[in-house]
Amino acid sequence: QLEDDIIAKPDYIESVKSFAAQQSEDWMVLEFSQLGFIGKLFKSEDLPLIVEFFLMFYKDKPIDWLIDHLLWVKVCNPEKDATHCETEKSKLRIRAKPSLFQHVGIHSSLAGKIQNLKDKDFGKSLLHKAHDNPPAEVDTSLRIYQQYTLEKVYKGQDFFWASAPVAGDYIRFTFLNPLEVEK
Repeated sequence: QLEDDIIAKPDYIESVKSFAAQQSEDWMVLEFSQLGFIGKLFKSEDLPLIVEFFLMFYKDKPIDWLIDHLLWVKVCNPEKDATHCETEKSKLRIRAKPSLFQHVGIHSSLAGKIQNLKDKDFGKSLLHKAHDNPPAEVDTSLRIYQQYTLEKVYKGQDFFWASAPVAGDYIRFTFLNPLEVEK
């Protein structure tokens, strides 16, 4: 999903292909900009559900809000806490950094609203360097902060951030295949 009033990084097509190829099959939306409904990639098999959901509610809320609501409906359990919900949504909605697209227009789809937002992530160098780890199951007893999961850091997508560690907490990597370890 792109709009006609954006600037794209020169290598955006290869970047999108490469990022998509690194993901598991479970994602529903890959995001290449943090703003609104710009730079979103959906799998064709998910489009009928997404379109039907948008058609039901587009008059009530902006589309970028509806994406979040759709993910909530798919994976959040009212009997579990908000952290669990965010963790589950983050498995379906994965954001690439830095952003590949910058919005340059000022007109909003909302009547009478001027949209002067800029993606602060566009054009920045990554402080976090992506890496390619061998397949593994990761697990921790630490309490995860926001979307900064152990899974994401292991996949090289983001930082890991946990809060309030206590004696006995652990981080565990269970490799799926035997590995030969070198110094």
